Amino acid sequence: MKTRLQQNTRRDWRYRASGGGRRDQRGVGMLEVLIAVVILSFGLLGMAGLQISSLRVNQSAHMRTQAVSQAYNIVDQVRSDAVNVGAYDGVNVDLSQLFPSGQAAIAVNNPMITVTISWDDRAAGGQAAEQITVTTMLVAP
Repeated sequence: MKTRLQQNTRRDWRYRASGGGRRDQRGVGMLEVLIAVVILSFGLLGMAGLQISSLRVNQSAHMRTQAVSQAYNIVDQVRSDAVNVGAYDGVNVDLSQLFPSGQAAIAVNNPMITVTISWDDRAAGGQAAEQITVTTMLVAP
């Protein structure tokens, strides 16, 4: 014969299994919300990290684009003074106003002109020293 305690325990178990024991589930909703907030916060931190990385890479690409544009600008200036092309050989141009530690070196080996632009790209998340080289050939008019 079963005691009254054993019968009540069995009834309580059936009652809880059917969803009737609401008193024992207090705070479960709050726990679910807490877990959802923690997961959301990790996702937002990941998104912030991706945004920062994207900004660094974008800044580095912008500097590379500006370097290529500046190199072609220097080549056009040398090309426009075709009579004195030899005077540009070995000229170094300070580009520190455009780039961190920016320098441009011009080398003339008639009829070839080589412009090398170098700068420090660490601030933009790139390598310590970046370099762009543009080589072109002068054609007699």
